[in-house]
Amino acid sequence: MSVIRCVFVFLLATVAAAALASCGGDGGGLDSDYPSAGEDRFELTRATVEIEYTLDGVSAVPVAGALERIELQGPTRISRSDPQDKDGDGRVEVATEIAEMELTGTASFGPLTVRLNPDESSTGMVEQQQPGEDFPADSFFDVFVQVELPSANGGTAVVAKNEEPLRMEAELSDLPPGEDDEYRTADGEAVPLVSVNDATLRLGRIVDALHIPNPAPGPGATETPEKTPTEEPEETPTGEPSVEQALVEELVGCQHRGPGDSVL
Repeated sequence: MSVIRCVFVFLLATVAAAALASCGGDGGGLDSDYPSAGEDRFELTRATVEIEYTLDGVSAVPVAGALERIELQGPTRISRSDPQDKDGDGRVEVATEIAEMELTGTASFGPLTVRLNPDESSTGMVEQQQPGEDFPADSFFDVFVQVELPSANGGTAVVAKNEEPLRMEAELSDLPPGEDDEYRTADGEAVPLVSVNDATLRLGRIVDALHIPNPAPGPGATETPEKTPTEEPEETPTGEPSVEQALVEELVGCQHRGPGDSVL
């Protein structure tokens, strides 16, 4: 074997070992098939929020003490990290963050919009319930939002925010969340909503909330058409694979890579 060929094979073997180690293929890696870092975008999520109004005469809000449940929908985008086990408990976790969310609905007093608070991070986590078993998995988010309320006289809308995190919890069947996996408020006290311009002005509180990132299609929804299979070109028979081919095949089998994808 020439010197150049030896160097080439050595480099391929080094890259393969590093790639397999990152996939848990070294025997001491993570026991999980969670996807690598990326983003999940849900175009039409569904949510319900139950708000108790605590202040009269602000915006078009009903009388103090009124409790209202509002249906919302809109896009949500989630970013997630590579699988990891930072606490060393054998249960693989994925760090998550809500990168984008805008939910709209109609309350008794007019339209209502719930957005992420741009001044806070809404972070969370997905974690195996049992070591080596990806699902069901526990998940949560600590959510910070801004709630836009219509003005009573057509002027500037009143915007409220929560200064305490709204803890949302779920038991996931898949990652990204499976169909109808739902996040609900954790047990505990309601989260106050205060004016973004005056934190001493308490407008109400979030008593309960539900968010379904991947809702099942409603009645009458059309099914997603199946992709038409394309004719695969016939392969030319070849002899035994070379060392280089075997190493490359081992590489492309990691982390859902295909033969045409870059491994660097």
